[in-house]
Amino acid sequence: MRITIDVPEGYIVQVIPEDKSSRAVTADWINENRDKFKGIDIEREWAKAKAWCAANRRQCTRQFFVKWLNRVDPEFYSSVAKAAILEDGKAIKAKYPVDAMGQLVGITPEDAARLKKLRADYKKL
Repeated sequence: MRITIDVPEGYIVQVIPEDKSSRAVTADWINENRDKFKGIDIEREWAKAKAWCAANRRQCTRQFFVKWLNRVDPEFYSSVAKAAILEDGKAIKAKYPVDAMGQLVGITPEDAARLKKLRADYKKL
């Protein structure tokens, strides 16, 4: 393809080809953009995107990966995290008997602190 440009005399036109490495997804690029995709496991999604691209003969560029991330549902990751927290809490509570008031009897300070942290983590999600 030939492009003709009218350039005033004395001016120089320099054509710079696009650097394809600037379109690549790198670990630095992922770390720089991590805060833009809160609630998403970016490394896991990057592995899935690379596998999809390999299977479908696509190039996994930054533009492609950003579009991929924009389609991810952060609620999926928060629901998985909530389920894990609930399971951890149930495992701790199963070790102790419950009195008539619904309080755990004989719970160790370590387990009480762990339950408190789990409750706080659950509320954050």
